[in-house]
Amino acid sequence: MYTMANSTNSCVYHVTKTDKRKHGMPKSTVFVIAIDVRTEVQLEKEKHWDGLKQYFGVNDRFHPPACSKPAPKSGLEKSIERAIAEGDIAKAEEMSDRLATRELAVKIAQAADCRDFAKKQIAWGTFEAKKRWETKSNMGYM
Repeated sequence: MYTMANSTNSCVYHVTKTDKRKHGMPKSTVFVIAIDVRTEVQLEKEKHWDGLKQYFGVNDRFHPPACSKPAPKSGLEKSIERAIAEGDIAKAEEMSDRLATRELAVKIAQAADCRDFAKKQIAWGTFEAKKRWETKSNMGYM
């Protein structure tokens, strides 16, 4: 008997095998087979995302501590408070979702900037020894 349980990224097949024992009682064994059915596009996106996740929060140490001074509220945060005060919860939830999306977009942009900066630094560092050697060899001729 074969049954299939499908999740978003993989298929799991439950295979039940029945055999007869010496005494005539059936013996059941369940085998579980998991198959990964993600597409190449999904794998490429996950690989790109995993490469970017390591740069989240890299520059957080440069921000002042939260207890020192409260950050000024943005216009969207003020609008959310106004909607809550008026009792329009649906509008406040929609604006809260927009605020969360905006904050995530800022984090992603900062992580991409950090990744690009790190790539530039690595490429620049390879020529530093060559430049130092060239300037050292020209010291006698200046």
